[in-house]
Amino acid sequence: MYYGEEVWQNEDLTYTVVTSDGETVLTKDELIIEYFDDRVRIIPVVDGATMLIENLLEPERKLEYYPGGYVFIDEECTVLAKDVGQLGNYYSGEPFTFVLYDTAKNGMNVFAYEFPLDLLIDREIVSYAILTVSEEKAQELIATLDGNENMPESMEVTEDTLNENIPAEGMENNSSAEKNKAVARPTTTRFEVNGRPVTLDAYLIENNNYVKLRDFAMAVNGTPKQFSVTWNQEKKAIEMYSNTPYEPVGGEMTKGDGKEKDAEVSIARIYVDNEEVSLKAYTIGGYNYFKLRDIAKIFDIGVVWEGETSTVKIDTGIGYED
Repeated sequence: MYYGEEVWQNEDLTYTVVTSDGETVLTKDELIIEYFDDRVRIIPVVDGATMLIENLLEPERKLEYYPGGYVFIDEECTVLAKDVGQLGNYYSGEPFTFVLYDTAKNGMNVFAYEFPLDLLIDREIVSYAILTVSEEKAQELIATLDGNENMPESMEVTEDTLNENIPAEGMENNSSAEKNKAVARPTTTRFEVNGRPVTLDAYLIENNNYVKLRDFAMAVNGTPKQFSVTWNQEKKAIEMYSNTPYEPVGGEMTKGDGKEKDAEVSIARIYVDNEEVSLKAYTIGGYNYFKLRDIAKIFDIGVVWEGETSTVKIDTGIGYED
């Protein structure tokens, strides 16, 4: 359940739960009995610990992750709920350092990370929450876990437990289906937004320009046709909202290396203003690429092709026309 939208703590230390049937007020014990999810493993890591995610299938291919996670919803830090949005940004092949922040309580951060990739524990894929704790708190937790038969013998995260077969933002590889693969060739097309030259990382796939979704959102940010882009880990879905400012995550509007890339058809679900839509998209280097005209059509953004200069002119002041 999502904190602030589906569950929160009240001043009298009860909890309000919102479902399709309406609101219900529960005590902590009632909340735990009704909604406790034993599929989520809490993995404590000591302040300063580092984690390295490597792409074992394609070591040279760096992937970007947008970890979400959980937050404590009570002052005692005993009840975790799903958090809305991203809690960080991470590139594979680089160390990620877990830090105990000043907002920590009882020797623990008030939030826990969940990276958009599978974790194997005892050969089972599990949901997880990585919680940064102090060394003292770690010793306390180890003591409480001693003799607990429900815990696996080892919680160590290694290259064998992290399944790197899921690219950034939850895109799943389907290497056995060659029909879902394509060659992405760097495009020579230039791009303008409202008369201003912009850099969009774009590729030519099946004679169509596919642009990085976050680049497009960044390029029209601040205009009447702006839209947001977020990744919903629970739904394994890309969510876009019209007339909503885009929040950069880093890496937008960066020119590519000019080399051909392997592209795979994305199987992520796509929602626009809470409505599921059907769009063909590719993942290239861990990013999502959409046909430029598909996104322009959805958000009613004008697109004009200028053949003399090989320029796509994006105009947020006019509507889209086929």
